[in-house]
Order: sequence, then C-alpha cells, then structure tokens
Amino acid sequence: MFFTLKSFTGEAIDDPIPSELEKCISPDGGDRCFPFLFMEVKKADADLQDTYTANLHSASQALYNIYTWMVRLNQEEKFYNDVRVFSLVFNAQDLSVRVHRAEMRENGTLYFLFDDFLSLQRYTKDQACLLIKTTVAEYAAKELHPFLKIAFKEVTKQESEQAMALLAKRKANTQSNPSTKRARRH
Repeated sequence: MFFTLKSFTGEAIDDPIPSELEKCISPDGGDRCFPFLFMEVKKADADLQDTYTANLHSASQALYNIYTWMVRLNQEEKFYNDVRVFSLVFNAQDLSVRVHRAEMRENGTLYFLFDDFLSLQRYTKDQACLLIKTTVAEYAAKELHPFLKIAFKEVTKQESEQAMALLAKRKANTQSNPSTKRARRH
C-alpha cells in the first residue's frame, strides 16, 4: 500500500520534485508514493520464508527512500524515532506482521531492522482486514502521511527557492554582462 502523489500536492501538480529524489518518492515512476505496507501471499500451507525475504527487501528500500528525503531536511532523528513501514505475509493458515525501522550505526551505516509484531495461526478474514485497516488508519493516515506531507512541502519549497535564485542570478548576469557579440561590434 502507498500514498498517491495527489495526497501530497493537492490539486497543484507543479511542485518541483528534485530529480535526485524522484525515484525515492515514486519508485515505479507513477502516482504511487512512499509505499508503507507490503503484502506477500502464498497458497495453502506454503513455507513463508521467501515472502519474508521479499518483504524485507521492499521494506528496507522504502525506508531508505524516506530517509533520503529526511536527510534533505536534517530530520534524521525524527526518521529513526518515528518512521515505520509494515510487512504482512500469509498463507491459508498463518498470518504474520512485521514492523520495519532503520537506525544509524556508530560506523555511519544505515541499518534496517524489524520487529515481529503479530503472528496469527488459523486467522479469520475479519482479523486480517482489521489488522490492515488499523495499520492504515491508525499509523499511516494519522502519523506517517502528515509527517511525509510536511517533508514533501519543505523539500519542494527548497527546490523552488533554489530554482528561483538560479533564475534571478542568470537574469542579473545577463543584464550586467553584455554579450560578447555586442562587445565585438562596438
């Protein structure tokens, strides 16, 4: 699951996303932004180990992408303390949820961790739906999205200000320095 670009931009679609962060907000290049819940499903009583591995990779990449935005705002501590993404794996009998987070190690390496949050055997459809609804409604909508929306607005504001400053500088240089062609004619 993910947020949409429109949930960050509103009706205005002209917010300047820094080119180096485009893949970090929308890894597939579409309207899907900052994925936060990853689900892998296996048939019947299939072994879930492959699904754990796939979700670990996806969750780690999602955390890294959010981290990249937070670095631009010097918000690393908030990222470490507050940003979480979730993975859910299940087959016909078992359902498991992990909460993924990141921390910076003393050697400067970004390290990705997870905690087993919930494991259900012989779960019901209602239990699974409630779990997903709670994750989306309680954490993603109330905590993660507002935080990411502020980050999005701040980063795009910085990008816009940098673009305007560059444009003003070019304009000033053009007005104060006559072109070399004119200089040669005189």
